[in-house]
Amino acid sequence: NAGLACALSDTAAHRSFPDYESFGILLNLESPETIADGIKILINNPQKTFEMKRSAKDSYFDFSWEIQEKKLRNLYFKI
Repeated sequence: NAGLACALSDTAAHRSFPDYESFGILLNLESPETIADGIKILINNPQKTFEMKRSAKDSYFDFSWEIQEKKLRNLYFKI
């Protein structure tokens, strides 16, 4: 993640991310009004957006493929 606040489609998979609300907002991507409302939330709340950006950057270590790949390789080598 480039340290950006995330606009996520409102799916069970995205809801399953721990603390997804700390780095992004869930949107119904089939509704232009919902997308516009989400963008307005980010624009009108710069402090919240800043905190989401920081959290998104920090979550890189939990979700990035590069990190997960290393964990998976280590697990395979232990087996």
